[in-house]
Amino acid sequence: MVGSIPVDRGVTLRWHHGSWWLDVTGGGKRTRKNLKTADKHRALTIARQLAEDIVRRRWNIAGSATYTVEQALKDYCPARGGQNESTRKSIQNILVRFTEWCAARRLTLLDAVTRRDIEAYRQMLLGAKSPKGCAYSARTINTHISRVGSLFRWALSCGFVRDNPAEHIKMLPVTTRVKRVLDGEEMSKLVASCVNETLRDLVLFLANVGCRISEALTLTADDVDLDRGLVTIRSTKVYEHREVKANDAALDVLRRRLLASGGGLVFVSGNGTKLSRDNVRRDMIQAARRAGLKRPEEVTPHALRRSWTTATAPHVSMPVLVRLGGWRDGRVLSRHYMGNVQVAPPVTVTVPAVAP
Repeated sequence: MVGSIPVDRGVTLRWHHGSWWLDVTGGGKRTRKNLKTADKHRALTIARQLAEDIVRRRWNIAGSATYTVEQALKDYCPARGGQNESTRKSIQNILVRFTEWCAARRLTLLDAVTRRDIEAYRQMLLGAKSPKGCAYSARTINTHISRVGSLFRWALSCGFVRDNPAEHIKMLPVTTRVKRVLDGEEMSKLVASCVNETLRDLVLFLANVGCRISEALTLTADDVDLDRGLVTIRSTKVYEHREVKANDAALDVLRRRLLASGGGLVFVSGNGTKLSRDNVRRDMIQAARRAGLKRPEEVTPHALRRSWTTATAPHVSMPVLVRLGGWRDGRVLSRHYMGNVQVAPPVTVTVPAVAP
């Protein structure tokens, strides 16, 4: 059986090596997809279902031939739940620098950027200076490559590029720092040093629920079910709501806050406005200094989330912990949150006595 069958404009069904293949040509580029069937009628059915999607949306051959790096920067919106203004500005600055570098190398089309170009960009960062005049650290360079990779991942999902050239770039080795985790005594000192009731309740809530600070600050009265003891977390980074069973300490906080909320946000400032996560972070660090805690600059809302994770991990399975904390999978959890959890009991070594 040999031959080819036209399916749509630029889309042809071809027989090759015992199977039917979908052959898409456009804009001077060719893409082939194995349909993994030798049945001609089944291949035609699959091809007709995929043809419009392949040409007009998924692979977007015509669009990729004209889509520029500069246009991608304008269209790309990296903001997700949990990102504050400073984070979005940092991402924008990284992508602007990458766009300027591409323009200097006359890389106009986004689809024309290759893995070799990304490696050259990383090499440039190794010898460059930051706006503060110091050399970029390996961690910062990895962040630059990761943000560029996110841009290409988005463009790939929109059909403007055929692959992600930053996907298989090897990251530079970095020294993993031990993340700050508070024990029960440190937590009690921190709560006692909070200057106002709102901050004290917020610290207690974060320490007992383990949610992100952005999730806590957008919590409303409608998200709390005191009768069932459930808290619905809606403003998540993975766009999936989750229900968390609150313990007695968290429920006590919620009862107090709901009385003062008036049916709106649970945690508000003294004048009734929404709290700023940057201000909460600043006030928490100041409370840690007053409490005399070690490394107070690392006592942040995220340190409370990490402390909750470390304390909860030995008591639940990994899938349950991932669901309770609102992570997409367990990789981020195991890499950044469970460094202080003992995965094996200590081993006692008995030294034999030496005969005289």
